[in-house]
Amino acid sequence: LGFEFPRDEGEDALGIRRYTDYGAILYEDKGFRDKAKVITYMTVAGEPHEEIIDTGEIKISSIRPFVLAKPGLQHKAVLYEETDYNFGGDTSKKTISLRLDSCMGSLSFIPQSIEIIGDYIVILCEGPNNTGESEVFVEPGDPDLNNNRVACWGWHCRWLGLRRWCKRSCVKSACTYGAKLY
Repeated sequence: LGFEFPRDEGEDALGIRRYTDYGAILYEDKGFRDKAKVITYMTVAGEPHEEIIDTGEIKISSIRPFVLAKPGLQHKAVLYEETDYNFGGDTSKKTISLRLDSCMGSLSFIPQSIEIIGDYIVILCEGPNNTGESEVFVEPGDPDLNNNRVACWGWHCRWLGLRRWCKRSCVKSACTYGAKLY
């Protein structure tokens, strides 16, 4: 796929650092709040998106773009936190923890296939959900998936063949978390 680690293009006149990425342009807004940074990126379709990162516990240098690749769908970068997983052995046993905001909780899921290209982790998302749409998790602050309002804070999903099975899991957390992955 020809991935390269995002190139640091330096700061613009407003002091915002710019990175170039495969199908995305990432910006770092250092003045957003005291203990947080905002990474804004444009998808290949030109859709702007922001993620707020709590840098009190997560060093910005440890956060890399998380890229999903699937034919016919958008490529969208999602930030992730490196945890204690490893990449050896069976891909069905690999887990990734996403850290999307300042919540203490994290979201883990088991991918169908995973590949490392340089400093990137590329996951192939196999199969749509039962609505026929491509979204996988709910957006932060909106615990709604498949048009069903839920009381739980988190979702844990795994891919089995071409079908994706999810179950709700209630966890103690200060807020909801999740992401739309394309």
